[in-house]
Amino acid sequence: MFQSFKVLVSGLLSLVFMLLSWPTPVLAKADPFLWRQQVIYLLIPDRFANGDISNDHGNDMGCSYPDWERSFHGGDFSGIKQHIDYLKELGVTAVWSTPIYQQISDAVQVVGCGFHGYWPNYTIPYTGAVEPHLGTDAEFTDLLQTLDANDMHYIMDIVVNHAGYDAEVLAAQPDWFHAGSEPCQPLSLGQISCPLALGELADLWRPCLKGGPERIYCPLFGLPDFMQEKPEVAQYLVDAHLLLLKKFPLIDGIRVDTVRHVELDFFSDVWLPAIREVRPDLFLEGEILYGFPAVPQQVLTPYLRAGFDSVFNFPLRSAIENTFAWEGSINLIADRVQATIQEHGLEQALIMTNLVDNHDIPRLTSGIERIVGPATDPANAEEIRDRYHLALSMLFTLPGIPQLYYGDELGMLGKEEPSNRRDMPEWAWTQEGRQSHPTGSDFLVDVDKSFQYMKRLIKLRQENQALYDGYYIELFRQWDLDQPNVYAFIRGYGDNRILVILNNGIPTGTLEINLKGVSDLRVADPIALGDGSELVELLNEGAPSKLVVQDGKLHFQMPAKSVGVYQVHSSKSVALSDTQ
Repeated sequence: MFQSFKVLVSGLLSLVFMLLSWPTPVLAKADPFLWRQQVIYLLIPDRFANGDISNDHGNDMGCSYPDWERSFHGGDFSGIKQHIDYLKELGVTAVWSTPIYQQISDAVQVVGCGFHGYWPNYTIPYTGAVEPHLGTDAEFTDLLQTLDANDMHYIMDIVVNHAGYDAEVLAAQPDWFHAGSEPCQPLSLGQISCPLALGELADLWRPCLKGGPERIYCPLFGLPDFMQEKPEVAQYLVDAHLLLLKKFPLIDGIRVDTVRHVELDFFSDVWLPAIREVRPDLFLEGEILYGFPAVPQQVLTPYLRAGFDSVFNFPLRSAIENTFAWEGSINLIADRVQATIQEHGLEQALIMTNLVDNHDIPRLTSGIERIVGPATDPANAEEIRDRYHLALSMLFTLPGIPQLYYGDELGMLGKEEPSNRRDMPEWAWTQEGRQSHPTGSDFLVDVDKSFQYMKRLIKLRQENQALYDGYYIELFRQWDLDQPNVYAFIRGYGDNRILVILNNGIPTGTLEINLKGVSDLRVADPIALGDGSELVELLNEGAPSKLVVQDGKLHFQMPAKSVGVYQVHSSKSVALSDTQ
């Protein structure tokens, strides 16, 4: 226990040191204005759509069983290409797929196969091979060209923390890996046993703690853990991804997996500068996943200073979950937005990546269902959907880039992995199919209602620059209540102002926003929100259709579990330069 305490203290001291002293490197960056406008759609290619049955068996030995939830199911590059029109109809502008690396070919006992892409079969030399189950180099290039022709971007997912279980590089270069990165043992045809993957950790993990903090030096789920501190390993990981960028020049961005499990100076001093030198335009975002809600916003700061354009705002996601699934106060979200802007600044907050779901966490719909009750029960269905839709409204109106996870638009349910990685259903692609889908255990009721709601939110964001490029000012919270449930804020850019009012509780009665009492308003805001100015509701989900400013105040009543998105129509002319 004392050893664990020392490791914990060492890790905390290391984080404090990084926060206080980490230098800001001078690196080229992706165009922030371009990326603020994006709506990112994360998909697992194997689970999205099967466009070519000829590659369903890849080159595997026991990893092509569609009925096994931890195996490959047949989705591929061709399937994504065939459904780009679906993504465009929704309003998606950027596709992020899980990694396309060729995976280890065998099934790891109990934990399954690399259908998700995070068990790369790194080789010596590295060839840049793509996973055969997903298609060929030519088919991936064709997908990228099709996305580009449709003015859509592609974000490649990569892994530099680890190799796949029993990857070829582990046998070829065993001294490239931290202690505990033990070879797997063959079982029967097409199966291997990897002790760390099965939870037999105690004896094998102790040596890795001698190197430093567990999250850096110990294998994650037993996956062979690269020693990026070795120059030859660092160069190998740089060269591998430069090769992929050379093979596939239409890649627009890179999402880096498990960033916090790698020494920060590998990114700041080696990997990021090397990638920027070749592709300064790339959008580079890092995953810093913490599984608890109270993590301070400051934990993200060192990675932004290291040179990433964006990181995923998991602290905000935790606040959204606690508010809408666990019936927490709306203060959790308002406080987290405030903390994000205070810590990182508005310009950085606008390019942070916000989410409600991804492939590593239970879907928010299931989190809500856990509290409310089964979604199949008609008594619960509307309540679950209303809460979920409120969360989506925050995703598209708060500062930051919204990231969707395939199936979010359908209200897909899914608890812990692998149930949060279900196949996209065939009926999803058309409105007729969505409307005819019977209520079941895998989706919320009225699937198309969620699809159309998300489509409207995306359209609102794209048509109002205030929502993707504008300032943020909090206008209202119910400070007089122990459990505040009403929250209002304004987003503004030029003469485009959007006011959002959200009620996460029961019907409100009449509430008042005293605009004269908001000290943070921009210079021209009091003029734009002067007496007689009208606020017209755009979302049409039950909020009052119009509000009017009178005596410097707004009076309103909000239905239970509702949101209003209002465009300000000023009674006076306002100079654009005064509002930016």
